[in-house]
Amino acid sequence: MKTILNLTKSVIFVFSFALISCEKEDPHFSPTNLCEVQNPVQEVEWLKNAIDEVRSDEYSYYSTALYQGERVFFYGNCDPLINYASFIRNCAGDNLGNTEELYNRLSEINVLWKHENSKCIF
Repeated sequence: MKTILNLTKSVIFVFSFALISCEKEDPHFSPTNLCEVQNPVQEVEWLKNAIDEVRSDEYSYYSTALYQGERVFFYGNCDPLINYASFIRNCAGDNLGNTEELYNRLSEINVLWKHENSKCIF
């Protein structure tokens, strides 16, 4: 009986420790909850308009990343025959700088939108 009681205490202790040590995901950085919306491609007006401009381009894509603790967005194009400029923008659409200059300071880079028949290999 004493062994069962000790075993039960041990199980409860381990389970409690496991629950306490679990880290909750920060919803601010969740790819499904950017800029305090569930679908930034449709709900962030400037981003929606920017994507609409390139929606038919199979080489275009938009990515999200972390820059100085802030969720940001930038345009990309994988067409080897073109030269383009891209800018890092925050949720409000403010230009934070040239993507080429800031790219090495970005982390957690994820493709947010690409053409359904994208030619890009990620």
